[in-house]
Amino acid sequence: MRPLEMIAEWRRGCTVAGPLLGYDDSPAECAECTDALIDAIESHLTAEKFLIWSNEHRAWWKPGRSGYCIAVEAAGRYSHADALAISVAAHDGWRPGQPPPEIPVAEADVLACEAHYRERAGNDGPAR
Repeated sequence: MRPLEMIAEWRRGCTVAGPLLGYDDSPAECAECTDALIDAIESHLTAEKFLIWSNEHRAWWKPGRSGYCIAVEAAGRYSHADALAISVAAHDGWRPGQPPPEIPVAEADVLACEAHYRERAGNDGPAR
């Protein structure tokens, strides 16, 4: 479940502890639900992996910052913090009025887009 889905679930309210503890089902009333939401989002964000797209090379960064590749399968997976650090530092940073040199992209989004394009093309193999 992605963070926005987690938040939507939390906003639906507490259906377990609320009635048992005598308060309404507002999520703000349930510290346990709020703590669980925070833990789930933290876990998701620290576990989520990112790929880095290079606009300059028109390719993905490979693992270990060791070059570039076109195939998503061969692309490196980086933590959110590492992907941001690499992207911000690349080519002396992002200059106003110019496209960013490098862009971190969540792995889940890359894979979802790739699956969508494969489905549209009627191709089960990797998109190239």
